[in-house]
Amino acid sequence: MNRDNVRMLRRTNRLQLVLPVRCRSRSGFVDHVMISDISEGGCRIDSLGLIMGAGEMVVVRPERLRELPGKLRLAA
Repeated sequence: MNRDNVRMLRRTNRLQLVLPVRCRSRSGFVDHVMISDISEGGCRIDSLGLIMGAGEMVVVRPERLRELPGKLRLAA
């Protein structure tokens, strides 16, 4: 399936922005990660050091903004 078809299937529009954030896992591990594909329902998290699986709880905090809790839906 090409990218245009995937975008049409999504429930909400996504903001094509890459933003550095601080991400904390439930176990307390903290890493500086990048988030992208931001929407009302979530975002993509890219990290080289943070290894987690689907269903795990995380908290991301963009600079100068409040913490945003979330739950991982997919892990690659």
